[in-house]
Amino acid sequence: MDVNDVRLNLTHKEGAVKAFGSLSLDGEFAVKGLRVMEDKNGRNFVSMPSRQKSDGTYEDICFPLNKEFYHELQDAVLEQYNQLVDLEQQKGQVEGQDKNQAEKEAETEAKNHTAKKGKGR
Repeated sequence: MDVNDVRLNLTHKEGAVKAFGSLSLDGEFAVKGLRVMEDKNGRNFVSMPSRQKSDGTYEDICFPLNKEFYHELQDAVLEQYNQLVDLEQQKGQVEGQDKNQAEKEAETEAKNHTAKKGKGR
């Protein structure tokens, strides 16, 4: 069974939940409600959709039945998550560079305006 079409949305918030999403299996079965979580040691893992039981504990609604598929599923989701995080960081760097360039241009324009203002008197 292949994991394909992983879709994630980053949370952009502090806390354990880093992203929410869904995936499809063989293009025929969809799983919604996945979460990318960060544990206490800073490692990311995939949390399957779950529900709260009457005693306050949680149980997964769906889950892989063997280790091999668990790792395949987790690898696919975390790969997509890491790509999104990298893309966000690159986007932030470009926006930061654009902002710095705009500030420099504004400074230059202000200096030129000041210089022109003094010459006309």
